[in-house]
Amino acid sequence: MFEVKSSFYEDIAQTGLHELLESMGRILQLGIIVTHPDGHLLANASNLCSFCAILGGNRKGRSMCAASREASVRTAVAAGKEIFHTCHAGLVYGAIPLQVAGETVAVVLVGNVTLRPLAEEAVARLAVEAGIDREKLLAAAHAVPVWTQERLTMAMAAVRKVMDTVTQLLYAKEELERKMTTLGTSLGLALENARLFRKLQARAAVLERLIEAGRQISSSLDTGIVIESVLESVMDVLGADMCALRLIDEDSGELVLKGSVGSDADLQVQAGRVRVEGTVFGKVLQTEKPVVVDDLTASTREEEVPCYLGEMRALAIVPVLAGEKVLGTLEIWSRIPGRWSEEDVGYLGIIGSQAGLALENARLHLSLREYYWTAVQSVAAAVEAKDVYTCGHSLRVARWARTCAKALGLNEEEQEQAYLAGLLHDVGKIGVREDILLKPGALNGEERKQIRTHPVVGAMILEPARFPEAVVSAVRYHHEDYNGGGYPAGLAGEEIPLLARIIRVADAYDAMTSARSYRQRLGTEDAWEELRRGAGQQFDPRVVEVFQRVAAEGLEVAGNGGGGYYYGSSWRDTVFVETGICGSQGEPEKRFEAGDQKRTKQSYNEVSFLDNEVSGSDKAKFIPPTQEEWRVLYSASVLYRDLAPWNWVEETELFGVRDPWSGEIGWCVIVGSLGQMPGLVVYRGDRGYKSYADTISGRKLNFERVVELDVLTAFFSDRKELSRQDVQVIKDLGLTFRGRKQWPCFRSQHPWRLSWYLTSHEARFLAMALLESIRVAVRIRGDEPLRVKRAGKILVREMNASPEVLEPLFAAGLPPVLRNVGEGLSEPYMIPGEVGQGQTDLWVDTWAKPKAYKEPIPKIPYDLNKVRQIAAQASKGGSWDVDIFPLEATIRDETVPYYPATLLVADEKTGFLLYTQIAKPDDRWTALTDKFLDFLLDNRQIPAEIRVERESLLEAWTPLCRNLGIEIRKVTSLPMITFAKKEFIRSLR
Repeated sequence: MFEVKSSFYEDIAQTGLHELLESMGRILQLGIIVTHPDGHLLANASNLCSFCAILGGNRKGRSMCAASREASVRTAVAAGKEIFHTCHAGLVYGAIPLQVAGETVAVVLVGNVTLRPLAEEAVARLAVEAGIDREKLLAAAHAVPVWTQERLTMAMAAVRKVMDTVTQLLYAKEELERKMTTLGTSLGLALENARLFRKLQARAAVLERLIEAGRQISSSLDTGIVIESVLESVMDVLGADMCALRLIDEDSGELVLKGSVGSDADLQVQAGRVRVEGTVFGKVLQTEKPVVVDDLTASTREEEVPCYLGEMRALAIVPVLAGEKVLGTLEIWSRIPGRWSEEDVGYLGIIGSQAGLALENARLHLSLREYYWTAVQSVAAAVEAKDVYTCGHSLRVARWARTCAKALGLNEEEQEQAYLAGLLHDVGKIGVREDILLKPGALNGEERKQIRTHPVVGAMILEPARFPEAVVSAVRYHHEDYNGGGYPAGLAGEEIPLLARIIRVADAYDAMTSARSYRQRLGTEDAWEELRRGAGQQFDPRVVEVFQRVAAEGLEVAGNGGGGYYYGSSWRDTVFVETGICGSQGEPEKRFEAGDQKRTKQSYNEVSFLDNEVSGSDKAKFIPPTQEEWRVLYSASVLYRDLAPWNWVEETELFGVRDPWSGEIGWCVIVGSLGQMPGLVVYRGDRGYKSYADTISGRKLNFERVVELDVLTAFFSDRKELSRQDVQVIKDLGLTFRGRKQWPCFRSQHPWRLSWYLTSHEARFLAMALLESIRVAVRIRGDEPLRVKRAGKILVREMNASPEVLEPLFAAGLPPVLRNVGEGLSEPYMIPGEVGQGQTDLWVDTWAKPKAYKEPIPKIPYDLNKVRQIAAQASKGGSWDVDIFPLEATIRDETVPYYPATLLVADEKTGFLLYTQIAKPDDRWTALTDKFLDFLLDNRQIPAEIRVERESLLEAWTPLCRNLGIEIRKVTSLPMITFAKKEFIRSLR
């Protein structure tokens, strides 16, 4: 039998099967072996993993591999079909017999992977049996790819498609030789010979183009590039007048056009989405088999086509498959009836299979990338949660390391590895006790020994997760000194991996410029001087030079928004500065007008402040408090602090204080009963009440909810929580505070603005709110029944006189409970219990019911001519996910930094980010809508559908989408937008 088949082996070599399979092995990341039917190699094995290479490089190991291979090949030949086989070393192969005219002429083994990680015990036994170094073989075993059986089956299907074509070529040649023998030297023999030879040449040319098409299609993990390659391949191999690729919309069941060649814009709009029921497309999807319509003008009802009439006559459709899953269809059209032969459809099927495999790989890659980044961020978060003194340390080191890597000329992959290494360099500290990490004094010998284990422990944690070797090495050696005096291995100079040397400098700089439990932070210049002093000793001199250069150019400008946040949160914002620079604490520039003696020296200049509403809807200038207004506010806050009402008043005890100047109700909450930073939070108006209701409902306080807050806050914190400006105001007033949670800190936050300092009006109202909160708290302590609502209404304290009566109080700046101030206030402003008999209170009880708040959505003006032009010119198809949200970074072009409104547009299927734009929050609807229209006009492409998650965006864009002929609908979640947001924000950082 072997002798009979041997005539085919030269033919197999001439078809280029070895080269073809070798290319497919590289693309699919699989090992591929071609053997005789008895298991002997027809050619050298290609693309084998290092584990098999080590075994094959050893005489005994090579003998064991050969015996295992021959057993699996003989089993496949005997069965006459493909089988799965696990070799003696635990690796899995699929054996595919290559048959010509019913005889097996060769067998292709596809695999070199495992279905589960190799057991260390089994690998160790194998090393002993083969006489191979145990550690070397174990290290190689960790690198063996782990696949699912479904994935391996999909890959084998692609190989089998190509082998079927090779089989047809070999069979054709055999038939040719048989007929030549029969016909002899007659003219008929010559003609038949020429015809078959031309046919064989044509098939060989097609096969060559199919091989190249497979390479192109499988060479990218970008869905757009894969689709483009598929269409180009179809046109090249089959010469169709038009071809198209469609994918199934899992929500609607419709086929959505993802790409086409040879169709005009009108046709693309018509065919953007098609329903499949009762059509030829539905038949293909249901049977998973090709369908050919020879003449569309004479087609039956079963062959009904939902689009493309006109001059197209012949149609062939094949399913796009990924394993057993149908992804969509691939179709070709011709103006000539009966154009598509059985061979053409077979070739189209091969390309369709390649497309399905490539598209599924692209989807899996996108999914794995998201899981990968989630895992990285989770590990980094776990490290920082372990050591409160290093909050943000890993992220800053990661950013600096990436910037340094770029400045040193490393490529993008190495820059990303530098970022990962910086993010994870301290992961080994998970294994260090917290009492050591947080110890305020010097460490003893045993404690230092424990701390020094964290680089090795970190590398051990990362290795099983298959992080890149460069990342693992950087984590392991990031505490090595350039002169060889570091740990854990005592490496020196160029022996230390470059990424580890970069992390060493960035880590040291951030450690020096951050406060720790055992010391204060160093200034920037002092830290740079330490780096220069350590160059050549601890640090690589070249890295130090580059680091100082990029640091001097400004790696980032970050702050905490003036030193005070709602409920003591410490949101870390990147502040992009357009006009002026924020200081290290996010403070305003120190400007003041000469001659304004009532303002403190560190107060801000009067500049435009768009979100501060005074007297109805009139916009006011940002006017800082006078010294007298500051004095009244601080006096009220000290009374409030000394009373400590949070000891008996819970956060659910809501009451209101009406602003005497604007008439708006501030809904007050006394905080501190749960152990958080004590103080008072005043939620402004109906919008503020909604924020309060969301908070007590248990909804998670995420970034977007904080951005939407409209609150005034007075907290009592530690000295370190205050900004330089807070301290300067206190000094100017001649006040002193001592101890923890004793220092008053006041802030105002308007929606989409950073938490900031108070205006004059806000300082006045907050002082009144503090004083009335004292009075309400005293009444609650006296068991006065304030908890009872009256028909759903809440207690609101408001003045029964004009606010002008308070002017003498703020003009004198005197503590309100100590003395009467002026004729405008007929009675002293005192806490009940100190008021004499017969006195009249300025403030009275009223009851009010908060109104339901809904964000007002303006009617968006847009250029109707532009909309008509877009609708007329743009092609239509696909589904886009759209969101408008506040970006987690602030821009400062006025006094108060704002969170820019950000528009993201992503492809619903692939998650690719199609468009992004930012705008000021106040004009976000108009500006972002206009920019979106420009994007549609420039690209001449509109979606068939837009999906949104926010009711506000649905309401705002419904009229626009109606004019554009786009369906817009609300969905419960937009996972692709969520992923795009993370990537977009990460790219900014």
